[in-house]
Amino acid sequence: MNYYDLLPNYGLTLEMLKMAPVLPKTPEEALLLSNLYQVQSTMAKLAAQQEIALRTNLGYPTYINHHVPSPQVPLPSSLPASPAMSPTRDTGSVSPQPDQLINSSLYQPNGSIQNGLSAGGSASSAFSAYEKQNNSRLNPYRRKRRSNEKTADCLNKRAKTAGSHKPTRETKSETSKKTFLDLYEAYGVIGVGGGGMVYAGRRITDKLPVAIKRVMREKVKRWEKVQGHNVPQEIALMLRVYGHEGVIKLVDWYECLDSFILIMERPENSVDLFDYIREKGKMNEHEAQIIFKQVLSAVNHIHSCGVVHRDIKDENIVLNRETGVVKIIDFGCGTLLKSAPYRDFSGTPEFYPPEWFKKRYYYARSAATWSLGVLLFDMVCGEIPFKSKEKIMENKLSFKHHVSDEVKDLIKQLLHPNPEKRPTVEQILSHQWMQM
Repeated sequence: MNYYDLLPNYGLTLEMLKMAPVLPKTPEEALLLSNLYQVQSTMAKLAAQQEIALRTNLGYPTYINHHVPSPQVPLPSSLPASPAMSPTRDTGSVSPQPDQLINSSLYQPNGSIQNGLSAGGSASSAFSAYEKQNNSRLNPYRRKRRSNEKTADCLNKRAKTAGSHKPTRETKSETSKKTFLDLYEAYGVIGVGGGGMVYAGRRITDKLPVAIKRVMREKVKRWEKVQGHNVPQEIALMLRVYGHEGVIKLVDWYECLDSFILIMERPENSVDLFDYIREKGKMNEHEAQIIFKQVLSAVNHIHSCGVVHRDIKDENIVLNRETGVVKIIDFGCGTLLKSAPYRDFSGTPEFYPPEWFKKRYYYARSAATWSLGVLLFDMVCGEIPFKSKEKIMENKLSFKHHVSDEVKDLIKQLLHPNPEKRPTVEQILSHQWMQM
């Protein structure tokens, strides 16, 4: 099938594409471009709805904004995991119904919001739905990547800031309601994954660079309760691990009728390690050690908060080129840490431990150690050690480049076929290579 035949399903016509400065060359580029056009269109419609609502003195309270506490403000004393929200639960999750989300009891007569929440605007049109799974036709062991640089440039040329309308007359009630478009402006797509699409943006008040991720309700498998609302577990996990320099921060989040919008910090002049290694080649061991120590510190913090990331890899680690600080991102595959074995897996197949393929279960800490071993090999050798489940189970390491005996020894320990013999984070930090 010609991929242009798919465009009507995504609200994009061939005529619209011909108007673009650069035509898409692949189905993935066409779908991304289609999604971006829909974003711009629906955001314009939202602004128009806001104008109509304000002129007719309507509140339009259809989504809720939940502010994340600043580092000086203590996080919620507890984010209990409901017994029904097992980390391995993958069926039976019930999404809140629309009438539960737009609960008029949240709104006081004067227009202010109870429980410290602010609301307003039209939720369902903030972003267009990203329905298609781009990786469905790909090799199951091919790593998920966003579109190439040419596609990103093409999209950025078309991305327009969505400004919010400022009415000529505002009542006290109206000014107290801030919508997503009042607070943030969105630009082009910067990432696509199974969990949702990620956009670059800025907070309007102080120009803080942010990453904006939209997660569709139908894609969520694990839920938790936060501030009395059922939310994707990803949000609850980011609240649990909040505050460590090596973990990306959740700035804000919005609850919509059909999705959730996560606002996260976006360090400028940063690059993920996948692109950094592709750009630079293998790292020298000194640089790899500096980065690896930071990753270990962040992983140790995540585990100490009762969370397991489950997708530690080069693509989920961003490096600030100016400061050298790294941060772990994307908790979409994460869950609560437990001592019992896990019998479901979320993550990237090339980073799965061999016990998963052999026994269909794994333990959180030893599986994390395995993924750290794959990451370290990737950094010092310029590529991952195993590219199929057969190679992972075979577990024959081949160092194509010269590396020190000390780092070889550490990598072999991290990638030990027996999970019980893999070192803990504390043991990794005390290894001879880490002291060099």
